[in-house]
Amino acid sequence: MAGDPFNRLRDVVYRSAKRAAEEGALIYRLGTVLTASPLTVDVAGTPQDNDQAAFYMADRLRQGRTETISLSGTTDSGGTIEVTTATQTVKEPVLQPGDLVLLLTDDDQIFFILDKVVRL
Repeated sequence: MAGDPFNRLRDVVYRSAKRAAEEGALIYRLGTVLTASPLTVDVAGTPQDNDQAAFYMADRLRQGRTETISLSGTTDSGGTIEVTTATQTVKEPVLQPGDLVLLLTDDDQIFFILDKVVRL
């Protein structure tokens, strides 16, 4: 699916790090968000921001994105609820200070923020 943000992110990762991927040099890192706006992430004890490193993130983690939500279902008595569609714009940063993020890098200079993660 061309519009899928994960496919777009995969394509960026592939183009940016094709040789490193072939050599197995890609590294997963765990980071902690220090500030949301501007984005600063602690990676292996070193704070990284857009002045020191380049960040790419999954689109669904981006502030300002718009998503469409559709809901439908049935009632307890077996009746059907009509489909409701709404558009929502994310106004606040999705990532907040203290959040853990999964990062992918090959040089600790360019980081791909794959997702927000939680400890179980």
